[in-house]
Amino acid sequence: MNAGVTIALLLALSLGTWSARAEDYLTPREADDVRAAQDSPKRIVLFLDFAQRRLDAMKQLIASRPSGFASKVRTNLEEYRLVLEDLQTTMDTARDKRISVDKALKEVDVRGSAFLSYLQSIPQKPSSGWDDFRYALEEAVVVTQEKIAEAQKGSFPEVLEREPPRLPSAPPQQKDESERKEGPPRRGERR
Repeated sequence: MNAGVTIALLLALSLGTWSARAEDYLTPREADDVRAAQDSPKRIVLFLDFAQRRLDAMKQLIASRPSGFASKVRTNLEEYRLVLEDLQTTMDTARDKRISVDKALKEVDVRGSAFLSYLQSIPQKPSSGWDDFRYALEEAVVVTQEKIAEAQKGSFPEVLEREPPRLPSAPPQQKDESERKEGPPRRGERR
């Protein structure tokens, strides 16, 4: 009994620590906004706004290059990736619940393409601090491409993947006269 309680307590503590770490990247205001937006389309747009904030902060850091900017850029890129993962979870939840989010997915496509253009425009040449965020930048580009591709599938991608039923190319063959005469006579038919 004692061992079971200990295991349950350790499990509860580790789950609590994990969920706290997973939401650390959101500011308290952003977390409140997510809780308030119960609609999937609204949440999708919120996550796009959060991603934009991370990229804007990164732009400022790269432009001003204060001391330690590379680690701050890496942190923003990691938070950007986490935002996009939450965006994917929201899209998946909407699909599972059969909620149409086509407008929001078009927004993901448009804004995601702008995010991708910016991420790919960052000079990828070694400079001071480049190695500190190179991997995070590459990962952010890949994740952005994946989310754009997911958004382009639409609200119900399984519908697009289905094949329509195939009709025969020719009408069915007529039966022989011997086959027709079996059974009761049909309307208008003489025997």
